[in-house]
Amino acid sequence: MQVCDFNNSFHHFRVDFDIRQPITVSSKQPFTMNHVRLPIECLCVMDDITYMLGASCKTERVNVTENVWRDPNADFCVVASADDFLLLKQFASCGQEASNEIDPDRPLQLERQAGKCDDAWCMHRIDTRRIDGELLADGDAVYDAIMANETVVSQTEYELVDGTKVSLEYPVKCINVSDREHYYQVDTGPVLFPDDIPNVSLPIERFRLAYVAHNCPQWAEFIVNVPTPVDGSTAVNHYSQSRRIETTANRMIAVR
Repeated sequence: MQVCDFNNSFHHFRVDFDIRQPITVSSKQPFTMNHVRLPIECLCVMDDITYMLGASCKTERVNVTENVWRDPNADFCVVASADDFLLLKQFASCGQEASNEIDPDRPLQLERQAGKCDDAWCMHRIDTRRIDGELLADGDAVYDAIMANETVVSQTEYELVDGTKVSLEYPVKCINVSDREHYYQVDTGPVLFPDDIPNVSLPIERFRLAYVAHNCPQWAEFIVNVPTPVDGSTAVNHYSQSRRIETTANRMIAVR
């Protein structure tokens, strides 16, 4: 069987102001073209569409001599399919925004912004390399692969309440194993988690970030990043909401 070679799979996107004004840029830039490459953290197939989650970075000013980091600053990551994008930004607290340097009537650095890739980038591509892997049959096989420092990829498949099939593929970064009790337990992420988010116009807007845990083929638990109250008036985006999926198909695959 084959799995994604996450060590060599990347998302590329480019903005070029000589071609168009991107809808994702809300400040004056000291460049005319910028090309970005991000490692891929997770793949998700839903309704026969493949989505990818890019690695997180920080909001920044590019090609400057000082003051690189934007204030207020945010964790930033991209979710994308061939046609659609979702930008996720997490500030110190929920609802935090800044003024728009180009159009004062529009906000800057929205927490969630979705749209068509052609309106955001003059080009983008999702480069996923596939590589041979071997299915690990049980906890002992997982233990042997981990102790041999082999790369392990996991797959989790399940159905949503509405019957939509979800297929996740992600690298196993953190894992617990025991050759005494013969178990393994994945604790890794971030991965994509399709949630019941109201009033969305694009399917990609259903995604939240999550970490996933499982220690058998039959179920998985996700800890989902959601707005989380910390006192009477403040909320932060935090991995705080546990969701259990009772009927999954989890697979552990060693890259060999």
